[in-house]
Amino acid sequence: MTYKAHIDGLRSIAVLAVVIFHLGATFMPGGYVGVDVFFVISGFLITGILHQEMEAGEYSLLEFYKRRVLRIVPALVALFTGVLVAGAWLLFPVEQVDLGKTVAAAAGFISNIYFMLTADYFSAPAETQPMLHTWSLAVEEQFYIFFPPLLYLVMRYARKRVLAVLLGIVVVSLVASVAITQIKQPFAFYLIVTRAWELGVGALLAIAMRKGVFRWNNNPALAWLGMAMIAAAIFLFDKQTPFPGWAALIPVLGSALLIGCAEGNSVGKILSSGPAVWIGKISYSFYLWHWPVIVFWKIEYGGEPAPLAAAVLFAISMALGAISTFWVEKPFRSKAMRALPAGRVVLAGLGALSVFVVLGLAMSAKPVSLRSYPAQTVALADYADYTAKPDYLAQYRRGTCFIGNDDGGFASYDRAACITPDADKRNVLLLGDSHAAQYWGALDALLPDANVMQATASGCHPILGDKGASRCTRMREWVLSDVLDRGGFDAVVIAARWRPGDAARIGPTLRRLRDKGVNVVLVGPMVEYNGTFPLLLARDAKAGADLSHHLTQGRKAVGTQMAGAAEQASATYIDMIETICPGGACRTLSSSGEPMHFDYGHLTLSGSRDVVGENLSAIRRGVGLK
Repeated sequence: MTYKAHIDGLRSIAVLAVVIFHLGATFMPGGYVGVDVFFVISGFLITGILHQEMEAGEYSLLEFYKRRVLRIVPALVALFTGVLVAGAWLLFPVEQVDLGKTVAAAAGFISNIYFMLTADYFSAPAETQPMLHTWSLAVEEQFYIFFPPLLYLVMRYARKRVLAVLLGIVVVSLVASVAITQIKQPFAFYLIVTRAWELGVGALLAIAMRKGVFRWNNNPALAWLGMAMIAAAIFLFDKQTPFPGWAALIPVLGSALLIGCAEGNSVGKILSSGPAVWIGKISYSFYLWHWPVIVFWKIEYGGEPAPLAAAVLFAISMALGAISTFWVEKPFRSKAMRALPAGRVVLAGLGALSVFVVLGLAMSAKPVSLRSYPAQTVALADYADYTAKPDYLAQYRRGTCFIGNDDGGFASYDRAACITPDADKRNVLLLGDSHAAQYWGALDALLPDANVMQATASGCHPILGDKGASRCTRMREWVLSDVLDRGGFDAVVIAARWRPGDAARIGPTLRRLRDKGVNVVLVGPMVEYNGTFPLLLARDAKAGADLSHHLTQGRKAVGTQMAGAAEQASATYIDMIETICPGGACRTLSSSGEPMHFDYGHLTLSGSRDVVGENLSAIRRGVGLK
């Protein structure tokens, strides 16, 4: 079996892992590591070609970029065209704004930076972004902007030290990956700086094998170990695994072992089997098309695909991948195309990508729908962009008393504006995460005889000793130690996106507050939906729609647990699920006709006023007001 065949087989493992993961298969929770396998393969193949050309004195940067253009741009152009047309047909204007931006970012090979910067707590969920998967392509192309010139310089001036230089780059990038994963995981996931080491491992392997330094080319034990490492990452990692960081070493080193050690043995024969090789050959286009197919299906039909639907989506993605490979990619890899002048090909590629940068920005500036919607439907959908509306700032006080991911650390919290006791009023502190912050505007308006203060940060569970970002832990400890000890408030309203198990851990926090003579109101979990609520509501196209099939399961059980914790601590409990869904029928619109929620579950200001108003008597008693 040929060496190229087992590389194709390894590609097939990677693409199948990613596609099945994206289809929501619970038995492959770490399928996202397939991208790491891609990175190692890419670093290995490209570096091997570059090193060979540089040693032979045939290297040309322009020729290198010509090959990249012919390899990736034609299929990308087909993808962009299909996605823009599908978006114009299937998406509301507010969704097209995001789609246009992501197409422009993908065409400019900066989509990894775009998704990194927009990975805000309230941004559209990743599952609704048709171009999300292009982040990995952006990382690769950014690597290949800087790496060939660097390798050329090393080969010219320090040829004998090329492996040492590459090893140094790998180590520095790995250290950055580990450090940034612990500090700000989304940045580590998307940044070229924290992903370069994965491509670098492939590059190291390529040069080590060419130089004869790597001597385990046909070692079945190491090849099986590599297979086991990749399988372990695919089946044992999940969305909670801190990634990339140290965890990425497992699939990356496993990939290197499979590339380097599987030739001519039992593992190589498995990888070189006909079906694996065929999938490997269409892997690039298959990867490009699978995610938009899944996303557009979810947008149109909602929820995760059932097994039969998942199988159909898989087949559609594979068919599109095959069509793109043989009818789009292959013609551009012909001898005639390879004979074209490099400068002309590169300019044509840049021109084609520039067209889609412009088209993407045009769609984001002025969406064009291929089907019409009633004005009321569009108005409902527009609430998906709620964070741009004035009500959002008035409701949350973002960047002042509610600190989100992009608002900086605890230093950004305005202590004077957010916690200043009033000697003439009952001082009530709202404490928790964004699910607490959503109540501030309503509490402040409906409790005029109280001084409603606020200490909230995204992802911040108000539980003593709980982990989280420093903005959260520092704020929580300051409130529950310094402010509490000096008598800074008389009552506290605690709310959060409660998780299973929180009820068993919140007891010490509630008792500490009660021991200090502070009245406690514990607000239960919020109703949550699998999707962006205004879009789900708009797609149903009628007010008061039954969206129960979109509800996230298990929230009521968490509420029952939290109610028990409140009772044990003699705290007042507010059941928000029963308030919004009395008898199991959830209201979708507020009393003013606006959507109750603006994302998967956060309340709009009008929705918040409704639920606080309906529980006002209990809240007043709970905080010690008559």
